[in-house]
Amino acid sequence: MDIRISVTENVLTNILVVLERIFKCMNIRQLNKCSLVCKSWRDQVRREKCRREKYFPKLRWNSFKHEGDVNSIEESWWNSIRDFIMDSPVEPACLLMFCTETLWCCMNRLQSPGQSLQSLLNIDLPSSCIFQLVVTDGVVGTDQDMKTEEMEEYISAMSLLMIRKSAGAKFLQFSSSLTDCKQLVKHAQGKLPSLPICFQGLNQKEVLPLVKMINLYCPMSGINQETSNSFYKLFNKPLIAGGFVNEKILSDLSGVLQRSEEGCAVLGFVICGERVKVASVLIPSDVQDEKQVDALIKQLSDSKFPLENSFGLMYACVGRGVHVYTEHNVESKVFRKYFPKTPLLGIFGNGEIGMSYPPKDFDDTPPKLLHAYTTIMCLVCLT
Repeated sequence: MDIRISVTENVLTNILVVLERIFKCMNIRQLNKCSLVCKSWRDQVRREKCRREKYFPKLRWNSFKHEGDVNSIEESWWNSIRDFIMDSPVEPACLLMFCTETLWCCMNRLQSPGQSLQSLLNIDLPSSCIFQLVVTDGVVGTDQDMKTEEMEEYISAMSLLMIRKSAGAKFLQFSSSLTDCKQLVKHAQGKLPSLPICFQGLNQKEVLPLVKMINLYCPMSGINQETSNSFYKLFNKPLIAGGFVNEKILSDLSGVLQRSEEGCAVLGFVICGERVKVASVLIPSDVQDEKQVDALIKQLSDSKFPLENSFGLMYACVGRGVHVYTEHNVESKVFRKYFPKTPLLGIFGNGEIGMSYPPKDFDDTPPKLLHAYTTIMCLVCLT
């Protein structure tokens, strides 16, 4: 054998071994850049991604609370949030962020004239990744040590959830105007032959049977009971949940971040999947002690869902929390009791959308979906 051929083969083999070890240390963004170098690197990146699909969790979450002056945010603190997002080891299918009004006001003060949201947040996501940032008076978050906290008014805080692409679920989003919502109602009543364009993605024959949950985020003037009922009736009677929020940020089809248009009545985040399981309980306004909360949230655990890839979403009234129980974290503490390994995220808004799900009877009469001084506690399992 020609000694030069033997040496070349050994060098190439060793290079692949070295690449394998280096690629294991990279985040997904760095891997994607390396895949552009050559075919050999692209093949090695593909193998590394397949390995991560087997061994990395489907969910990443974290919670960030600023302990300093609420009127100023250090760049290093914001960078800790950005670094957590950008260091994701797997390709994200969606990123959901809940931000307090106090923190968002600080971020807006940092935005220079003409500066884009993309530049301000400095978050580089794949164009296929659904991004939604919801601004409310307070948020609920779980950090990586599984500590859950209800961070209510006048606190600079943010919680986030990332779900990877191969999580056995599909995620959709829509942004609709007040006119779109009125047309949705007319379509549900049989007065219009077709849905508004913004909702047609949910009505495709391969998607509609798989719609399991529709999260709705809207301003106080966003939707009424008739509109929320139409979502329930038209889209396979899914779990409807959400709240009335202060501001909404989303990614467009090209991945560019933008504020929802001034006329946006509803921002929707939709979870689909044949094996996705969802449930929720409504904690009504007259529930004001921990024992009552415990009895209701226990109903979620009675659903016996597989919890390995599960998360909770809590939509509470800004008038609940410490205002009702005179102590913090009562409802989230009970959730943690029954679901010790399930992250819980959510918001304190100015009105709640939701119900106890599944309802006792899946008839054609939608349940009441708009509430005040309540909490909607949801459980989502990506089996």
